[in-house]
Amino acid sequence: MIDKVNTSSAAILQYSNARAAQTSNTPPVSPAQAQASGSVEQLSLSADAAKLQGLEQVIRDAPVVDSAKIEPIRQAISNGTYEVDNNAVAEKLIASERSLDNSLVANARASR
Repeated sequence: MIDKVNTSSAAILQYSNARAAQTSNTPPVSPAQAQASGSVEQLSLSADAAKLQGLEQVIRDAPVVDSAKIEPIRQAISNGTYEVDNNAVAEKLIASERSLDNSLVANARASR
């Protein structure tokens, strides 16, 4: 399932206030105060945020359902002829776990 990501200026402001509170003694700014003072005029994105926007676009452009793959499976299930290859499922599950473990280890090393 793919959920559309909507980020309002209020959400960005809330995040910005939370980050400011962590790094300084600056009091939070309400959306109304920011609009009234014109203090929120520019937003610069980190490299990670820019990557996230790119991935978001890739997800938006991807088809939600690949009907060519789903229909034969649906037919096989309806006919009672669908068979699961337990070994293939187990191998892919193990490979997925290894990939996740490697990713976590790499992230832990990078954050040191």
